[in-house]
Amino acid sequence: MARRYCSNCLFPEKTCICALVAQFQTISYSGAIHVLQHPDEIQHSKNTLRLVKQLLPSIQIWCGEAATDFSALTQLTEKQPHQWGCFFPTANSHPQSVAQPDLPSCNLIYIDATWRKARKIWHLNPWLWDIPCYRLTEAPVGQYRIRKNHAPGQLSTLEAIAYSLENVINTQDLLTLFEQFQQRTESFSATGPDNPSLQE
Repeated sequence: MARRYCSNCLFPEKTCICALVAQFQTISYSGAIHVLQHPDEIQHSKNTLRLVKQLLPSIQIWCGEAATDFSALTQLTEKQPHQWGCFFPTANSHPQSVAQPDLPSCNLIYIDATWRKARKIWHLNPWLWDIPCYRLTEAPVGQYRIRKNHAPGQLSTLEAIAYSLENVINTQDLLTLFEQFQQRTESFSATGPDNPSLQE
């Protein structure tokens, strides 16, 4: 039987997060936030971008891997590349302190994927190289503990967005929702490996 998903939060019905989200107000951001999402993340039961979408509904998600998948976004950035900023930790990316942020623009791009697949997206999309690139420094230790393929020292997509914007808008609710979601997911572990919330 095919797994059924909540039409609102897009999580499996058995792990719907609508009740968790209801306690928070949506967050307004004056700029544009775009996320390049690897296709493997769309139905992942522990993907944090779906949490972000609930509280930051204006966020725009582009699913794909190759440059042709993001052609419409590419056209937007080509007009004024320096009005955009991409958060991705490369050797040439500019450090951005969480304590003293220096956002390049209100138009920001993030990549939602495992680290290996995020690097692939970066290399397949040279148009990103023309955009000022930034990396977070002095960020808190990542708290993404429920996903097996998440390496120590890495941040989830939700955390990367929250920490890069925390001095621009109040992103604490994002982190609170993230922690509550993880606690609830961990509480399901007693039901065994067949629980849909625990599947990778």
